Parts: sequence; structure tokens; C-alpha cells
Amino acid sequence: SLVSANIPDTVTSIGGQAFYGTALSSVSIPDSVTSIGNSAFAECGSLKRIYIPGTVTSIGESAFSGVKDVFTEVSAPLEGWNENWSEGVTNVYYNFSKEDYGLDLLDYGLCGTNAFYLLLHDGSMYIKGTGNMYDYLDDSAPWIDHVEELTSLFITDGVTSVGAGAFL
Repeated sequence: SLVSANIPDTVTSIGGQAFYGTALSSVSIPDSVTSIGNSAFAECGSLKRIYIPGTVTSIGESAFSGVKDVFTEVSAPLEGWNENWSEGVTNVYYNFSKEDYGLDLLDYGLCGTNAFYLLLHDGSMYIKGTGNMYDYLDDSAPWIDHVEELTSLFITDGVTSVGAGAFL
């Protein structure tokens, strides 16, 4: 069964249900793709995360249903994205660069409505996105188990406040 897909730069469109229900665990969508159809990657039980380049101007309904984490470099859904494009997705990360997606990540997640963290194996942590971070009281920060390993913290422009108790 299909577990990996390398889509070449000549592809500009991924049709509806193109990979629906396959055993895909890895796929790379090139910058040449501008359109992703309805349920194109839906119900791919092994596909835990996927990156959508900013060149994708059209996404159909439930295109990624069942995928845990969807990363995209755009700051918000584009006009051509179906209002239910992310139905069935656990987390959507906006303002996420292709370089960030390729990092050696130890952990990542949301740390605000529009902010996220990246924790790298080398002890570096990045807070990216926009707006306020959540407050973390009573050792509730998702990275709490790695605080002792942190050696560098980088907070990018756009983040407006560091949450209370974030690095206790």
C-alpha cells in the first residue's frame, strides 16, 4: 500500500480524493501546486502532518480530514480555500515557513491563538506567529519537561506577549 508520495514540480493540481484513505505517512507538496481538491488527503490514517506552500490558492472541503497537524506559510485561509477546508484537522499552524518545517524538531505546538512554538533537539526554542502567548500556571506549559534542556529562546516579531509562567 502507498506510504510515501514525492510529487514533482510539474504538478499544479491535486484532484479530489487523490490520496483518500491511503496509508500515506509522508508527502511533499511542491510550490508548483495551486489547487488541492475535496478530501484529497482525507482519511490517510498514517499522515500525521503536512505542509501547504503559499502557492496553493484553492483548497477543497475536508481536504486534510484526519491529518493531525497542517502547516502553511500563509497567515490565514485564502479566499479560494473552502470554508471547511480544515474540517477534521486537529491543529492548523499559519505563518509557518518551509525552512521551519524541515527543522530537527523535538516538539512543537500551539502556544497562543495564533502563536506556536518549535523546540529543536539542539536546545533552541522558537516562539513564532502573532499575538499573545497563553499563560501557563502550575507547570502547564507543553514544553515543561524540556525546560532544563533549553539553551536559547528566540521570539519573533509579531508575538506581542510572553505568557505568565511560560518558563518556570
